[in-house]
Amino acid sequence: MQFHIAVARSIETVFELISDLSGYKAWLPSSELFTEVVDISDYPVKVGTTYGDKGATTTMRGEVVAMEPPRIIAFRQTTHIERAFLSGELTISIRYQLEAIGGGETQITRELHMHTTGLLTVARPLLIMAIRKENERILQRMKIYLESRVG
Repeated sequence: MQFHIAVARSIETVFELISDLSGYKAWLPSSELFTEVVDISDYPVKVGTTYGDKGATTTMRGEVVAMEPPRIIAFRQTTHIERAFLSGELTISIRYQLEAIGGGETQITRELHMHTTGLLTVARPLLIMAIRKENERILQRMKIYLESRVG
């Protein structure tokens, strides 16, 4: 899945926002899939930094897997789910690519790959719908936050 949005801020400002895991709570309100980022191992964030992406019902263990400031940052997150008849592992890889498009704007591409194991594979269509909606929300909240700030 790929998601795109243009933001009226510099590429450096956008990269700084995405890479500041401890600051997500300031711009990204809670949802069913996200409440906060916890247990960040390094500051500033670098390749190998680990963290927890806490949701309403589960925490995904994440790691920064690539970083080329100010253009690219990538994450991999995994959780094991055991609920009623659904069980298995969910792994999500997220890659942001930023491109300065002139006039102080930045084009954000958020690419996401999802892998499921076990009986979670049966729930894949529902997971895709929920994850698609959450990715669109993340980019919209990012744009609103960045563009509402002076500078």
